[in-house]
Amino acid sequence: MTRTTDGPRLIDDAPQGTERPFLPGMGKPWLMRFYDPLAVAVGMGRRYRRLVELAELTPGQRLLDVGCGTGTVLQTVARTVPGLDLAGLDPDRRALARAARKLRRAQANSTLIHGYADRLPFEDGSLDRIVSSLALHHLQAADRERFAAEALRVLRPGGTVTVLEIAGGATEHDHQRHQHHQPAWQSLVDVSLPQLFSDAGFNDAREIDHETSRLGPLIYLRADRR
Repeated sequence: MTRTTDGPRLIDDAPQGTERPFLPGMGKPWLMRFYDPLAVAVGMGRRYRRLVELAELTPGQRLLDVGCGTGTVLQTVARTVPGLDLAGLDPDRRALARAARKLRRAQANSTLIHGYADRLPFEDGSLDRIVSSLALHHLQAADRERFAAEALRVLRPGGTVTVLEIAGGATEHDHQRHQHHQPAWQSLVDVSLPQLFSDAGFNDAREIDHETSRLGPLIYLRADRR
């Protein structure tokens, strides 16, 4: 682990030789610099704030953002509910570097982890909240199932996972727009996300809000750990 005096703690859970292929946030690594401006252009800011609201956060909780990307959700949490112990996990080192700069400016108590959603480097029952925003469609079906099982393992009883994701029931136009996400995109639109978490052992996994967007239909999902 590398600890800085004025920014997030940085942990590499995928050291050299153990890294795996992954789909970058914009589909291509060189497009990363456009990620945040595009998110602003399509109105993701208010959707991130809605995700944070639905997660029902209180100071002192430990929160993990899975697929944290450039750290905007974590930054939103730090500004909205100060006093949380924040962690973000992502396979993209470039995105994590951007996240580190944001969290340094926010003066958040935070840890950024280079790793993968199907292997969460936390002890059993050590987290209060998990959030994830537009990350699951980057995963293959088997990896999503492993993530759901891992989320159940690391959450304390009474903990929750709250997800913002592209919804099922996509139109043909949506499929064409997301061809670079195939086959992960196809497997996502064909699966019930509440069922994914129910099958992993969560209680009361349910869609709690939905809306349309320029990215396609979006849902907010919450699942409770017994």
